[in-house]
Amino acid sequence: MTNQVRRNLCPICSASELTDRGLIVHPQPSEIAGIEVDMSGTEYHLKACLRCGFEFKDPPIDEQLLMKCYAQSSFDHWQDQPDPLVRQFDRFARLIESATKSRRILDVGCFNGALLDYLGPEWNRYGIEPSIAAAEIARQRGINVLSPSLESLDKNTEPFDVIMAIDVLEHIVEPVSFFQLIQKHLKENGIFLVSTGNAHAFSWKMQESLYYYTRIPEHVSFYSKAAFDQITCQMGWKCAAYQFIPHKRLPTSRRIKDTIKNTVYTLGCKCRGLGISPLNRKLRSGRGPTYFSAKDHLIYVFQQAG
Repeated sequence: MTNQVRRNLCPICSASELTDRGLIVHPQPSEIAGIEVDMSGTEYHLKACLRCGFEFKDPPIDEQLLMKCYAQSSFDHWQDQPDPLVRQFDRFARLIESATKSRRILDVGCFNGALLDYLGPEWNRYGIEPSIAAAEIARQRGINVLSPSLESLDKNTEPFDVIMAIDVLEHIVEPVSFFQLIQKHLKENGIFLVSTGNAHAFSWKMQESLYYYTRIPEHVSFYSKAAFDQITCQMGWKCAAYQFIPHKRLPTSRRIKDTIKNTVYTLGCKCRGLGISPLNRKLRSGRGPTYFSAKDHLIYVFQQAG
């Protein structure tokens, strides 16, 4: 189920200066997009590029398997009716509105079309979505779902003023190829807005390969502002805006609870379970706490050259 060839070069900048951040332990049984998969027999590590800051799961999970699981995923696996305030749809809308007045927009990985639905019918809304069930819900919401993947999108499709990829980049095995396809489908001066995990966030650095975000099986690529700046340079784009954000907008009580849980978990792991073997095994079982309230995500707005 994996591409067993280990990567010796950075998938972004091709540098050979890589460091091993540690073993990634996935929860068992493992699921990709809610579909159970066998991930036994392979040792996964978190690798980091010392030149551009990009981090990635090594070896990579087979891209065909990922797409197969996404196609089979339920329409509500990532929430049927997400709370727009919690998921920060307003933040994305403000960034788009401030960057362009044009109205042709493509959401790559639109799932059931909730974000595009939030933007409203004044937008000319298109989506790409591999989940058959979720794509059908998106169509019922008035979204024109063009294809299951960016690779299969008709090359003659009219370019877009805005392309979004929200919680998508962490799923992409070959990032450079993905960004090159985005460039082909983006108009001059068009913007590409992304949101994904920030591998340079403080909470992430405290746990590294044990962080909840890396333990999600389908998460294979991990970015930072430095990595995005590198991509901007390589693509001949410019950075129009960026923001550091939490994955979800949650109340203070939840942030305090998450912080306590993750502090205890981090200390327990670093102390190797206080020398108690059963406790150490439990801490490193791949089932540590999530940290949705941490400011561990990054919005980055790329702009195509005019």
